[in-house]
Amino acid sequence: MAERLVIYTKTGCPYCHNALDTLDKHKVPYDEINIAGAQEQEYRKELLEKAGDRGVPQVFVDGKHIGDDDTIEEWAASGKLAELAS
Repeated sequence: MAERLVIYTKTGCPYCHNALDTLDKHKVPYDEINIAGAQEQEYRKELLEKAGDRGVPQVFVDGKHIGDDDTIEEWAASGKLAELAS
């Protein structure tokens, strides 16, 4: 079974945009949770608890926090993103 990638983003965030572009370029399926809006503070509290950071983007694979946009770029360079695309 394929691993499930979830990425928390916010509208207007350039780091989020770059991470999503990289995922799309490598044809990695993902679920995006955009934290912008009325529930932003609740999402940021959830991120702090789950990831130890309130910033976005934050990336989870099968519920496990793996990092942020830097991690996505590292995985793209190492070929690990290609494994998630299968």
